[in-house]
Amino acid sequence: MTTKLPTYDKYKPSGVEWLGEIPEHWEVVRLKDVCLVNQDSLSEDTKKSYEMDYVDIGSVTFENGVTQTEKYIFKNAPSRARRRAKAGDTIISTVRTYLKAIDYINEQKSQYIFSTGFAILQPVKINSFFLSFTVKSDAFTNQVDVFSTGMSYPTINSTNLCRLYLAVPSPSEQTAIAQFLDRKTALIDQAIDIKQKQIELLKARGLLPQFDAGVDVFVMIEDETLRSQSLKLVQDLRAAGLVVEYALTPTKPDKQFKRALELKTGR
Repeated sequence: MTTKLPTYDKYKPSGVEWLGEIPEHWEVVRLKDVCLVNQDSLSEDTKKSYEMDYVDIGSVTFENGVTQTEKYIFKNAPSRARRRAKAGDTIISTVRTYLKAIDYINEQKSQYIFSTGFAILQPVKINSFFLSFTVKSDAFTNQVDVFSTGMSYPTINSTNLCRLYLAVPSPSEQTAIAQFLDRKTALIDQAIDIKQKQIELLKARGLLPQFDAGVDVFVMIEDETLRSQSLKLVQDLRAAGLVVEYALTPTKPDKQFKRALELKTGR
C-alpha cells in the first residue's frame, strides 16, 4: 500500500497554461489520447417496459458524486436518459459545467442510465482511478470552464472536451498516486462519518450547543458565470474561521435570501 506520494527532483514547463510545470519525465496528452468517450447508449429500439435508475446532472455533486437516482420505464423516461457507463468509467457534466458534476463509476453505478448531458470517459491508456482524480483537479476543471460556451447555461461539447490536456506519469506512478489519493479520501470520509455520528449522539442527549446564528455568512450567487469566484470567496471565508453557506445549485436570488434568513445568518 502506498503511504506517500512520489517526489521528483526535476521539473519542466508543460507548455500548457493550466498545467504549469510538471515532473520532467511526465507526458502532456489530450484526453482523447488516453480514453474513449460516449461508447454506449440505449437505442431507440429499447423495450418500452425497460426499467432504469436515471441520473441527471443535478443528481451528481463534485463532493459526493451520484447522490440520487430516479426510477423510470423507458417509454416515460426523459429523452436525454440514454448514456450507459461501465465500471471503471468516469462521468463528467458537459452542461452547467460550473457544477463540476463528476464521479467514478463502480459496479453499482454501472447499472444506472445517465443523462446525455454527461460525457462518459472510458479509460484505455490510463489508470481508471488516476483518470477520475485528474479530471476533478483544478488543472482540468479550469480548462473546462475556459472552453465552455454560454453565459447562464455554460456547455462544452464532447469534441472540445476531448481536446483538453492532462499531465500523465508512468503506469506504475499512476497506480501509486491513485492508491495514495484513494486512501486519503477514504480517511477523510471516515473522519466525517465519525464526526457526524458524534453530532447525532450529542443531539440525542441534548448536549449540542445552541447558537443564535446558524451561519456567519451566506454567500449569494446571483450570476452563475461568477460561481467559481464566489466559491473562492467561500473558501477564503471558511479559512478565516467563519461558518459559510451558499446555494449548491443555481437558485433564484429571492430563494437564496429566504434560505439565508432560515439559517439565521449573522451577516
